[in-house]
Amino acid sequence: MYSGFKIITLSHKELNLRDLGNFVVQSNDANAKGEKLKQLKEFFSLDELFYMQTCNRVVFFLYKKIGIEQIDSIDWFEQLNPSLDLPQLKWVSKNALVYIQEDVIKHLFRLMSSLESLVIGEREVFRQSREAYDQCAGWGLCGDNMRLLMRIGVVCSKEVFTDTKIGDKSVSIVSLSIQKFLEQDLPKKSRILIIGAGQTILMVSKFLLANNYKNVSVFNRTVQNADFIAQKFGKKGYKLSELQDFKEGFDCIILCTASTKIILTEELYAKLLQGDKGQKVIVDLSIPYNFDKQIINSFDVNFIGVEELREIANQNMEYRKNEMILANAIVQKYVEDFKNIYHQRLIERSFQQFPVQVKEIKEKALNVVYKKRIDALDGDSRELLNEIVNYFEKKYIALPIKSAKESILR
Repeated sequence: MYSGFKIITLSHKELNLRDLGNFVVQSNDANAKGEKLKQLKEFFSLDELFYMQTCNRVVFFLYKKIGIEQIDSIDWFEQLNPSLDLPQLKWVSKNALVYIQEDVIKHLFRLMSSLESLVIGEREVFRQSREAYDQCAGWGLCGDNMRLLMRIGVVCSKEVFTDTKIGDKSVSIVSLSIQKFLEQDLPKKSRILIIGAGQTILMVSKFLLANNYKNVSVFNRTVQNADFIAQKFGKKGYKLSELQDFKEGFDCIILCTASTKIILTEELYAKLLQGDKGQKVIVDLSIPYNFDKQIINSFDVNFIGVEELREIANQNMEYRKNEMILANAIVQKYVEDFKNIYHQRLIERSFQQFPVQVKEIKEKALNVVYKKRIDALDGDSRELLNEIVNYFEKKYIALPIKSAKESILR
């Protein structure tokens, strides 16, 4: 029944997160990303395509009614990123996770419920999955299958968070990174540069304000978004292009953008230092990282990144072990529910033309085949005949649909 479904995914479980950037859509612009995904959909003749990228995973949900088994991870990533070399493609063939049929449904529901997250119980992935779906749907990539999956997935994940304690004492990649940041014991007047202005940075800004860090400058490609966050600190935002002329120095740089290219180069970093020899802190929550890793070797830097947060995340996992048993049971229940709902949807699709065809037969009988004989009837007889024909029309439409549903659900 689910023969057309497939997921190809890589996450923190399969690779060093510094390398995840090789396997995402290589585009910094949302419209260009949409065009790239449309090209992939067309190249592989897919019926539906859903793409999701977070700081610790990349997920491609594929649906193709016929021939999905011919698409493997090597073909997919080779077409996604032609710059991948042979060793990288061989690696991905061994390490990329591929789910098919019913496992697709289970994985998606687990993903939306944070059971696959680096930080089990964090709610951010729920928002990310919905936003990713809305974006892909807006690009015309998703259809009825993905819409139905997301609808049930939303209900499932809400029940997981409501009926278990998996989200209690909730943490996230952002909160973990701020926890590590606070361990640096930087003075409250420290100069902090923020690069990016998305949802992750918005959450970072709330943590900084809560801990009385207010000397913050925000840079972003879209200055209006930078302004929105900078105003929380009583400042104005800057365009990203203005960063190279920034001369006020810094003690910490926090980055998180959707860019797949390095923003903070070694040259730009040295320029921002203005000769300062003191130790600095870099927090990069981007995937791929937005800073040149050579900076760590060339300067006195204390680096905090997604990869470095694994140990804390593992402790979080230990706390939630028992709750995961309950959460998994809820997920499995919704996998079974989805089977029945999807069966019903398949029936509805198969019978979509049936009412039209029955109506056409009725109209032809009344207006062509038996027209002369019907015209010879008096008004009451014609009215009675129409009532009888309409009654049979409704019954003929309902009966096979009801029988098909009952046979599938037995």
